[in-house]
Order: sequence, then C-alpha cells, then structure tokens
Amino acid sequence: MSEIIEDLNELKVYAVNGELIPFDGWVAIMTNLPGNEEPSLSISVPFLVTSLAMERPLVGFNVLEEIIQGQPERLICTLVKLLCDAISVPVEKAKAIVSFIQTVEPSTSQGRLRTGVNYIVIPAGQVTWVRCHVPQTLNSSDRLVLFEADESSHQLVQLDLGTGLFEIQTHAKPYVTIPVGNNTKHDVALPRKTALGILQHIEGFVDADSPDKPTSTATVNSTP
Repeated sequence: MSEIIEDLNELKVYAVNGELIPFDGWVAIMTNLPGNEEPSLSISVPFLVTSLAMERPLVGFNVLEEIIQGQPERLICTLVKLLCDAISVPVEKAKAIVSFIQTVEPSTSQGRLRTGVNYIVIPAGQVTWVRCHVPQTLNSSDRLVLFEADESSHQLVQLDLGTGLFEIQTHAKPYVTIPVGNNTKHDVALPRKTALGILQHIEGFVDADSPDKPTSTATVNSTP
C-alpha cells in the first residue's frame, strides 16, 4: 500500500460495523457487472487482498457510481438489467438507482480525470496527447481549467504528465487532451479508465507581465 499512500507505517481498514478488516496487499482488477459485454461499462478497481476465505469480493457503491455515471442514454436499459441481476433488486429500484447516479448535479469545483474505454500505449521516448472526457460532475461552461497529475498513482510512475492550464473542447461530450510523456526505453500501457489526476476550474489569475503586479499567482477551487 506504500505505493499509493505515503508516510504511513501501517494502514488499518475498518468495516462499517467497526471491525478490523485484515488484508495482505492490493491488486487492480477490471470490474464488470455480471453478464456485461459492453467494454465501456468495465473499469479498473483496486481491491484489497486477504488470505482469509470470503464468499465474494466486497464492492463499494462508489464503484457502481463510476460504472453508471455519464453513460449515454442507449446504455441505460442495459445498466438497469445488469444491476437487477448483480444486486438482486426489482426493475423499478434498479431504474431509481441508475437515475439517481445519472442526475448528479454538476459542481463548479473539481473532478477526477480518467482515460477512455480503450487501452492506451505510450511509445518509448515519445509524448502522446491523450484525449479524456471532462467528468460529468464538473461544470464545463467555464472552458479554462487547471489539470494536476496524480503523483501517488503507481500506474503513472514511469510517465511524465503535463500539468497546467487547458481549454475544454466543446463538442457533444466536452474533453481535454493531456500530454503524456514516456522517458523510458520501453512502451508503457495505460489500462482503461486510468485516473490521471484532478481537473478544476480557475477562479482567477494575475498577469505576470504587468510591472504593477506581484508575482503571478492563480487561485483554484479546491476541497481540503
């Protein structure tokens, strides 16, 4: 766990009832709802691994949110059916869950930026511009945004991501393109839906070229 959590000698994980959950490590697994054949409905999820016997893996509601949120209307019926079979709920309840997740109000602060539904190969010694859809929870009406790479991600340790200001491209689905450099001597593959970092709006900035202004600074909306 030291790969993703710094300055922590021992990580303890507790269940909702307060009991300690023992684990030996973690692994990233491509996760689907049972019976799914649509590639865009699968995501990479980090699972804790334990030597204790369990009937089935424990999956949080946030995983369902990642799978369902932002999916096009043509996949809604598929999501409802898959959800019915996966968690054994009536159709009406599954429809309510999908509708609730799909209608999350956009925020004006920040959102996690991920790659698309296909694996991306960054060739050795090259820079690839990776197109990423803007998170649905981020208000895309303000086109200028700040991207900050996730420096703690083990999937990005061999790559150099360009951070800074980017402009949202306003097509049917707003997106940004992020430069990803590979300074190694071998190709690096990014799994589908890899989290690259945080995208957030700029609240304001000062022109550094003005002699009457102090050193250029930028203010962003952020969550403690």
